[in-house]
Formats: sequence, structure tokens, C-alpha cells
Amino acid sequence: MRILNRRPWQALLLWLIGALLAPIIATSCDPSTPNDPNWPLQNTDFFFEILKDPNATPEPWEPHDEQWLHLHRNHPTVPDAPVNVIAPRVINGYDEAGNLDLEVRYLVRDVPVSGWLGAPYRFRLEIDNDGLGQLADGVHGLSIEARGSDRNRVQPVPGFVHITRDLAAGQPFGFESSVPILTAIQENPRSDSNHHHGPNITYVDPSERNHVGYPVDPTATPWSAPPTQANLYQELMAPHTELFGAAQLWWDHPSHANAPFVRGLPPKHGEDHRDLRVGFGHERFPMQDGPRGVGWMSPYVSGQVDSQGRFAFAETGGRIGYLMPDGEIITIAGWRVRPDRDPVWWQKPTNVVRNNMENRGNWTAGRGEFHTPLDVAVDPTNENILYVASYEDHVIWRVVVPANPRTQQATISILAGSPTHEPGFADGSGASARFNGVGSLVFDPVADVLYVADQDNDAIRRVTRNGNVTTVVGEPGMADRVTAAGAEWTDQLAARAVSTVEVTPVQAAAGVEPDIYLPQTIRVDSRGRIILLELGFGTIRRIDPTTLATETLGDVQQKHRAFDRGWAWLDVDRWGNSGPVDGIYWTKFVSTLDGELFNEVFEWLPPEGGESTPLFTHGTGLYPDGWGRLESTNAPHYGWLVAVDPRGGVLLSGGGEHGLTRLRPQRPTDPIEDTNLYWLGRQVFTSGTPLDAPLASQSIALKYGWSGHNYLGLTDAWSLNGATDAELLNAFEVPAAVRSDPEARAQVLAFIRPNTR
Repeated sequence: MRILNRRPWQALLLWLIGALLAPIIATSCDPSTPNDPNWPLQNTDFFFEILKDPNATPEPWEPHDEQWLHLHRNHPTVPDAPVNVIAPRVINGYDEAGNLDLEVRYLVRDVPVSGWLGAPYRFRLEIDNDGLGQLADGVHGLSIEARGSDRNRVQPVPGFVHITRDLAAGQPFGFESSVPILTAIQENPRSDSNHHHGPNITYVDPSERNHVGYPVDPTATPWSAPPTQANLYQELMAPHTELFGAAQLWWDHPSHANAPFVRGLPPKHGEDHRDLRVGFGHERFPMQDGPRGVGWMSPYVSGQVDSQGRFAFAETGGRIGYLMPDGEIITIAGWRVRPDRDPVWWQKPTNVVRNNMENRGNWTAGRGEFHTPLDVAVDPTNENILYVASYEDHVIWRVVVPANPRTQQATISILAGSPTHEPGFADGSGASARFNGVGSLVFDPVADVLYVADQDNDAIRRVTRNGNVTTVVGEPGMADRVTAAGAEWTDQLAARAVSTVEVTPVQAAAGVEPDIYLPQTIRVDSRGRIILLELGFGTIRRIDPTTLATETLGDVQQKHRAFDRGWAWLDVDRWGNSGPVDGIYWTKFVSTLDGELFNEVFEWLPPEGGESTPLFTHGTGLYPDGWGRLESTNAPHYGWLVAVDPRGGVLLSGGGEHGLTRLRPQRPTDPIEDTNLYWLGRQVFTSGTPLDAPLASQSIALKYGWSGHNYLGLTDAWSLNGATDAELLNAFEVPAAVRSDPEARAQVLAFIRPNTR
């Protein structure tokens, strides 16, 4: 059954049919032959997820990291770990397999280490296992062979085994430097997502890596029409993944000098800014400097773009930096991975991860690091001065950027707020002022002051250049006032009904003030009026800071719960170079409204308000991720960032994938996808096999990254512009099963070629 050369929706339907029929088609494979080259199948009923038993794992060997097994003896710096118990799950999503006619035996780097086992397939893997005695120390892949009539209903999700034996005595087993690349599971394995990478293991050698940057054209072109009426294009500002796709990165191996390993970092790490730093490990992320394709930043960033096109960003993990117009990442202040080191795996304890990191900057006050910085404002009279709203720090930081931030240190001081980071609500000068959970800030060039969204104080604050703080409007306790008025405090519509949301100029002159409820993002328009997005009301309002006249411009209604405030963000084009003057771009992590794209809400609101217009009108699936014409590209998933470039352009990011993108006018040199073949070619590229082939071949994406772009320093599509078909196939080691199938070959080339530009 051929599904190639079909329209995308037809291909999807036929692929689903093929997935159901694949086990039947493949029954010609002899189920008693463990080395059958046609096993495992590309599509199966269940996944055999190889995990360790966390209750049988010796301390301190990371019982939470169940995909990783440690076996150590007589190592000079790490304690012994003589045995791990393998305790797999046979599942599909949340459904566990029942009784299967299936036996398995475990393989470490293709060497059997167990006999044939029936359910529940538990096995004690000991450091003196005879099979392991055939292997050198190092990091190896752990997989299975299988037999039985249900053999074709399962495929393995491999694990890692790290072995060190008698290193203090000279390492008699030797050391294998090549390391496995394995599929990373973002959530429970599912047939529609795990299918992308398949169950096979790819090995790579760190000596082959050669990190090269691929800068983008830094120039900008303004436009004045509403974005949906302009000819716009989305371009990658960093290597990108699809929704939930892990980015394969190099990680330092503390117990082996100069022997890094590869492991996938999934992109989605929480949705509520209050617990991202510690609860979801953002402070341990591999924040790395470098040009596009080398440096790394999470999509959980926010901030503002200066007149030079530098995106001054706050990363929730604890750094302030620039994303330069050509895609280079530069840490200005806070934590980053040392340039001469690889990061330590982010799930290790913070003190271990920080061994390979450094805290940049000359800190003159406070705790000497950022805790959950959420926004950056650029001083309009001196763009080398930045102001930072840091949610957990309860202060406004002032950062003086040096002439050469790549080599020189910034100076970081506290402009206003508690030097000991105590929350509170008090006006005053400098250290006497108090904030509580500042969410964002903006420097208004009209009034020459900072406006601050003091989130947990339900207030808007004004800060002068010398640090004097006054309250524009609002006071703490809005949730209690909503509750006292008889409304559920998390019900945004009910909260509006019992609050003062709009204030006419006449009412304002009589002293009526608007209520402020969990302000999230604050910006100003070209006339110095405050544009405010609030989580409590789920609205975008415009407030005159002089009179407090207030009007509702648009509806947001992001997710809002007692345990999850959700996330939403906006920016205002007060320059008029990315659409009409004062047009508002906004996004939210998850939609609660019928008719909106569930996790891909990026909208444009006209300057005078009304109905927002979606930037992306279709859902995830058939289009390129992170690049392409506006009408033919996927939106970033789980929207986090919109940031307007004063020169023209809008930066976007989503917490469900890696990398940032830039929306800008289309250029004649921009690649255009073949809509008939691109989507099918993507499936071939990520699976490594024609889609209706029974076997799961080597995934090209595992080694070379999603869309051919990765952080491993290996072959990258950006380096292959102008390559011939044969050169492309050879560069990505396209498997014989794809090369020998004319349709699959055409499809994978149709996918690769536009990704080379």
C-alpha cells in the first residue's frame, strides 16, 4: 500500500490505516528469530519502555531518572553502584499491555546480558555481568530482543547504561568514547509521537563534533499593513524542534574528563512562572552563548528589542542576555555555561550543574544572582542600560552593559526594592520601596519613567530614574475583594462583573479608579498610555496614567486556576514598523475559548481594540515548524513570547518546542516548501524509512536534528545549500530503504532541500 505522492490529508488518513495494518503485513517475519532485520516494526500497539526500579537504585544514583542506569566500582570520585534492577513498562500512552505472548532478553550495545524473560520482565543487571565483561567502560544503549507471537506488537524505548570499573586501578576495561543517541520521551510514549524517531539506537563520537555558526541576515524591513494583510515569513533564529521534540545536546560527564555524552532535552517545562526556576529546573538549563546553531536559550524568555534589533531578554532560569539580529546569543548578566565546558545534565542537583557554569557580572547589591527574571526594559536615552523585573527578587534591577559584553562584565545594581529581597507594598525611594512579585516593566519615553506590573500587589507602579517609587493605581488583595463580592476569584468573567474594569474620562475626573488584578505584561503606546494584560481579568486594557481613564481593548482569557495562573504576553508596536502604529501582538500558553487554536494562540489586536486577528489560522501538522510563509508554517506551540522589533519584525517563541522565530516580510531568496511532498518527507526524515515499510530504520533526525538542524556540531542542513541530491543523501546517511524507493527518496529530498537555506 503506497501512501506517497498523496495530498497531506489523504496521506495522514492512509498512514493511520497503514499503522493499523503494519503488524498484519509483517506477519511473514519469523517471530522466533531475534535478529530479524525487519524487527522492530515502525508502528506497534505497545512500547516496551526500559526503566530502572527507583526503589532498588543505590543512593545517590538519581532514582527519579529512570531511563538512566549507573554501574560503578572503585571510582576515585563517585560511590559504588554494583547493581540496577530493570523494571520496564509495556504501554501505549496510559494503557498498559495485558497478557502478551512475548519473551525478551536485554542487550547492552548489542551484547546480550540476560536470558529470555517473560512478564514482568524484571532483571538484576550487575556490574560483573558476563555480557558487560565484553564491553569497555562508557555510556551504552540498553535495548531488547524479542520473541513470541506478539513480538510485532511491541517496540523498545531504549535506556542508557553508564559503566565505570576500577578506574582508580587504571581502568582495565578501557573506555569507549562513542555514545548513544536515544529518543527522549516528553510524556508517556504514544504511537503518533514516538513514531518519529523509532526504537533504534544511533552512536556518535564526540571527536567528530565541529561547532559552526550559521548567522541569519540581520537586516530588517518595515511594513505598515496589518500583519495578516502583509506578505510575512517566519524564519528560524535558532535550531528548532517540532512540538515536544527533544533537542539533542552534548553534556559533560563529571566522572570522565573530556568524554561528553548526548541526551535529548525536551522543551516543555511548566506553564506557571511561579515555579519554573526550581520546580521545573530552569535554573539548571544549559544556557550557552554562541552564534546560531551553537548557542542555546530556552523559549521561556521575554523582554524587548532595542533600536539596533538586539533582543534584550530575561530567561526564567536566571540570566539576562542579547539575542542579536543575526541569531547570536550573548549572556549579559547571570548564569551561563562556561565557554570552555559542556553543560552538566540539567536533572542533576543544582550545585553539581553549577560546577560547569559561571555567574556573569559585577553585582553591587542583593543576592548576586537573578531569581526568575521575567522582563527587560531598555533605557530609551541610553540603550546600554537595562532594567530587569525579577519575580522572586521583588526588586527592579539596573544593568549597565559594557562596551563589549562578550568579554567585559556588566554592572548590576538595585534601582528600587528590598536589598534583601523582602516582598511588600510600599512607595519610597530606592531601598525603602517594596514590590511583590514583579511581572514586567517598560520604560516610557514620553513621561521618562518606568512603569512596573507589580503582579502580586495587584498594582501598577511608577519608578523614576533615581529609583523613587510611587503607585499609579491598585493595591494588594484583589482576589479577596472579588471573593467578598460573591464571585469565584479564578473566574475571569465573574471577576470583571464585580470589579471596576472600565473608567470613562468623566468618572476618572470624579476620582473613580480602575481595579488591577494580577497584572502580567505592561507596555506603553506611542502616546505614553499604558497597555496592560492582566491574568485575573484575562483582558488587554488601555490606561491613561495621568487621568486613569481606562478602556478594554481586547479579550485574552488565558487559563487561570488556583494552582496555575497560566501565561500570557503582549507587545505594542509604537513605532509603526510592524503594522499600524500601536498595533498589539499577544499570545497565551493555553486557550480556554472555543474556536481558538488550543496551544498556538498568536494574535494581533488593532490599535483601538476590538476583535483580535489570529496570525496563524491552522493547527499543528502539515506545515514546516519555525519557518515558511505565514499561511504555510506552523505557529510556535504553547505561546510564550511576542517581542516587536522597532525596525520591523516580531520575535515569537513557544514553550512546547526549542528556539525562537522571527516574523518579517518575505524575501525573494526565502525557500518555499512543496506542500505536496514536504509533510511526507518530514515523516520519512524523522523515521528513517518509507512510511509503509515494516521495519523501523535509523532515524535521521536523531543524529542530525529536527529539520536537519541540531546542536551536536555534526552535519547541518544550513551548511549544505547548493548540494546535489547525492550529496544531501550522503551527508545525512539516508538509509538504503529510503534511497532505493523512488517516491521516498523524492520526498526526503523535498524536505531536506528547503531546510538548507
